[in-house]
Amino acid sequence: MIFSFLIFGHFYPTELFEVLAPKSSVTASLDSSILLICRLSPPINAETMEIRWIRNSFRPYVHLYINGGDEHKEQMEEFKGRTDFITQNITRGSVALRIHKVQLSDQGSYTCYFESESHHSEAQVEIKAA
Repeated sequence: MIFSFLIFGHFYPTELFEVLAPKSSVTASLDSSILLICRLSPPINAETMEIRWIRNSFRPYVHLYINGGDEHKEQMEEFKGRTDFITQNITRGSVALRIHKVQLSDQGSYTCYFESESHHSEAQVEIKAA
């Protein structure tokens, strides 16, 4: 019994977290930039996590942060060259995605997805283009 506790309780801790995003939609003017923010609760370091911004499916993605950097191989064509992933507060669990040159087709629901070795969670952000 003690052995089980040591294996499951000490060597394999679980990092439970929730992803939080603004509840109201974010409005952007056409051809401007928009900032989509999401954060972890509790505010834990997300540097080693996979963080994915998606629209309708997991792949292709709007933007992917993995292994400490951006990955563009399977990025949606319509977002290539138009996204920046902001990691200034990633050690406190807060990240942002900047989308440049907002188009009418950018309007809609986006999912901010965080995945650690032991847990994953997501939140929705809605963009309205005006």
